[in-house]
Amino acid sequence: MSLRLANGASYSVNINCDLGEGLANDTKLMPYLHACNIACGGHAGDKSSIRETVKLALAHNVLVGAHPSFPDRENFGRAAMEISADDLVTSLVQQINAVRDECIAQGTELHHVKAHGALYNMMLHDAGLQQAVIEAVCAVDDSLLLYAPPSFTSKRLQVIAEGFADRAYLADGSLMPRTQNGAVITDAAQALAQAQTLDCQTLCIHGDNPAALEIVKHLTQRLIESLPYGNDAWLINWSQKIHPDILWAVLSAKQSIEDMLQVECVHAYCSLLVKHHDLEAIKKAVKLSVDKLDNH
Repeated sequence: MSLRLANGASYSVNINCDLGEGLANDTKLMPYLHACNIACGGHAGDKSSIRETVKLALAHNVLVGAHPSFPDRENFGRAAMEISADDLVTSLVQQINAVRDECIAQGTELHHVKAHGALYNMMLHDAGLQQAVIEAVCAVDDSLLLYAPPSFTSKRLQVIAEGFADRAYLADGSLMPRTQNGAVITDAAQALAQAQTLDCQTLCIHGDNPAALEIVKHLTQRLIESLPYGNDAWLINWSQKIHPDILWAVLSAKQSIEDMLQVECVHAYCSLLVKHHDLEAIKKAVKLSVDKLDNH
């Protein structure tokens, strides 16, 4: 996975999370994230929670996105809703602007929009809902990115393909309904295995998943990118965040590679330069270092 952002930055592992929904784990999750999607009143959230979540995102250099939904707090935005196209667009514009206005107030910019819940799922198969979402985003700012499933396309907006590490998929590529057993993945190893199969630019973990923190930590320590560095070396990149858990993964891998392969390694906070030609041997050593982390 690789996401190239508007400012030219590139992340080998890009993780986003739905936050600002009134839960207690936002402060623990935010340090691991590259982007957050802030509830903006449709399914959860209010002016106060938006303000605090934007503030928290800025403190951890996390990109801010709006997370609008059907205006249905009773069902947390996770049920189909009868609403006219005009009323839906009006509501979505108001929700997106609630986050955008707070971003402006705190001296930053709104980066993206991601629909929530039933709206996110239904717009894939409903042209009217697709049009409503696109129209609402463009009414606010047509330079905003839209986080959406890989199959979603738009001629008016730049779409960032999103995959879910903590939601089960059906055979047709759609998300398994939450009413079915196993729809929400709470096992970190299972979430990692799924993440490694997804063709996407950003990975989402839901903030209301009871295992969200464990999953996010697991992914940031284990999802890596391998890039050739000259003819006989490899650059191994972890999630590009400044966090002790990531540095510990890098240092553990460095020790494992040096012990197994007897080669020189140069580490940075989120990466490791390995002067060795055999990538498979390097990956094997990294995997063994992960096992050590699990037992730490």
